[in-house]
Order: sequence, then structure tokens, then C-alpha cells
Amino acid sequence: MTTAHTAHAGEAPYYYVPPDSVHPIRASLCMLATLVGAALWVNSYAIGPWLCLIGILSLFVVLYGWFGDAIRESEGGLNSQRIDHSYRWSMTWFIFSEVMFFSAFFGSLWYTREVTTPWLSTLDTQTLLWPGFSGAWPNQGPAGTIAPFQTVGPFWLPTINTALLLSSGVTLTIAHHALRAAHRSKAIFWLALTVILGFAFVACQAYEYHHAYTELNLRFTSGAYGALFYMLTGFHGFHVILGATMLTVIWLRLVRGRMGGVSIGDGGKPEMLAGMRAHANFAEYAPFVLILTGLIELARGPSLWLWILTVVFVIARIAHPIGIMRPAPNALRAAGAMGTWIVTAILACWALGIAYQANSAAAPAGPAIEMAPPQG
Repeated sequence: MTTAHTAHAGEAPYYYVPPDSVHPIRASLCMLATLVGAALWVNSYAIGPWLCLIGILSLFVVLYGWFGDAIRESEGGLNSQRIDHSYRWSMTWFIFSEVMFFSAFFGSLWYTREVTTPWLSTLDTQTLLWPGFSGAWPNQGPAGTIAPFQTVGPFWLPTINTALLLSSGVTLTIAHHALRAAHRSKAIFWLALTVILGFAFVACQAYEYHHAYTELNLRFTSGAYGALFYMLTGFHGFHVILGATMLTVIWLRLVRGRMGGVSIGDGGKPEMLAGMRAHANFAEYAPFVLILTGLIELARGPSLWLWILTVVFVIARIAHPIGIMRPAPNALRAAGAMGTWIVTAILACWALGIAYQANSAAAPAGPAIEMAPPQG
């Protein structure tokens, strides 16, 4: 396949269509190996961890080649303004799909905690099905067949992780504005700090998982609580890894001086900065997922307000990248950014208040979850 229209000398084609590529099928096979390995790992097959690791490493090798091809196309002058708009729309819809993805898990968590657990603790259900089930959250299930476990307390690992990701959002914003102002060395420094903070979060989360598994006995098999905890925080950590990896590629291009517009700012080639803006939108999304997860787990307060803030946040996250695609100054972009920051401030204060109350009322690690033996 070739370009859709023949380009004039020195001009980008009307709409560049790349040749056939093996990257999509290779990436699909790597993700298949990763998921199959994870499934085998959960079911205690010895080959599972190794297959999962091979799939993840192979995926990064494929992404390295894929990123390289995309960069060469961009630096070769093949991407016109229409391609730039396509990339931005793709990132917008990708962020929307991520919102829907996590909304499904948040909905499952809400339904389990607010609907099924109280229903199983009603008098009729206790009399006919599950005698002695208290309906507290978290729990070992009505059958009481799950091994006792402890919940992860708000201090100190979750608090440190939240601080790391909120700090990475600030440093990334500084790096972006430095790049727009043509301050290359400043952009390199702050973007490098952002990447370090992102991978530091991943390391802390890995330690937290080891602590939960070995000391708290909180496992993937610890009922609905354990399954949802690891699905939400695990996918969140995976997104942080992807976001930090993409920003690492941007940082390397900046260090090598291969990022267009670095020396002349947005007044030169503003379309070349779309990559950083798109990746910034992706990476900035990660901290809010962590905060929402922590709130839903710890708040036990007015769910209505939490969901209102979630809806406002979703609208703001969608409005911001759409506004990026339009000429500045742009009211939609400003409203999206302002809505994001307002929701962030409210959620951060709420999370700190919850953590303070929980720390005052309980030990650093939550109490062991034990069930009374079934009666009769």
C-alpha cells in the first residue's frame, strides 16, 4: 500500500497510509501469551509465570519496533495535519475506552458492596441460605470457605504511591510547558523526573503486592474483595508502566534532539508536540484511577457524591483531549483542564481525610477478616 494521494516535492502526502505491517499480529500474539500465562499462573501451573513474563518482554520488543517505525514516518515528513488529527482522535477514543473499562470494574465493586452483600445479610437469606452471615465489607463470602485475610491499610505504601503519582502529574505538566516554551534542558529534566516517579510507583506497588500476599494473606482467591482489588490495582499499575514507557520514548527523542520544535517552541512545528500532549493525557489519567479506587474502598460514605465527581471527571478527561485538537485558545480544552484539577483537589482532600480517620481508628493494617461459623 502507498499514500492515498501523490505528494508534491517537499510536502507531506494528503493522507499517508503505511505499508503492510507485522506489528499488530505480533503484539496480539504477545498479549495472548501474557494472558494465557497469567491464567495458568493463577491456577498454579508452573509454566504460567514464565509464559506471562515472556509475553510481557516480547510485547515491549514489538512496541520498540512499532514506535521506531512511527517515529521514522514522522521524521520523514510523511505525517500531514490530517494524520495529526487522526492520532489525536485515536488517543481521545482510547482514553474514553479506558474510562469505560475501569467503569465496569468500579461498577462491579459498587454492586458487590452495596447490593449483593446487604441482600445476602437480610433475615430471609440468613434463615434460608446463609445463617450467620453478617454482611460486613470486606468479607469471606457467605459460605465462609475463604481463608482469613487482612486488608491493606492507608499508611504508608498506598499514601506514598498516591503522592508519587500526583507528583508525576505536576512534573509532567512542567515538562510540557517547558517544551512549549523551547526550554529543552528544562523539559528533559522534568520529563526524566516524571519517568522516575512512574517507575518508582511500579516498584512500590510490586512491594505492596508481596506484602499483601505474604504477610496479609490477601490473594487473588480472597473472594470478591481480593479479585477486585488485584484487578483494579493491577490494571492500573499496567497502565502506569505503559504511560511511563511512552514518556521514556519521548524523553529519549528529546535527549537526542530529534523532537521537532524543541528549539523554536510551538511557533515552529506545533504538530510535533502532539505526541507529548497525547501521552501526557494518558499518563495523567492514571493517578485519578488510584484515588477513585482508594475512595471506593475506604470511604463507605455518600456514594452519590463519589459518582457525581466521577462523572465530572470523565467529562473533563474527554473534553480536554478534544480541545487539544482545536486551535488555542480553546474553551473546551480550558474547561477540561479546570474540571480535572477541581475534581483532583476534592478527591485528594477527601482521600487524605479518609486516611487520617482510618489511621486514628485502626492499626496500619486492617483487622483480619474472619467469619462466624455457620449455625445449624
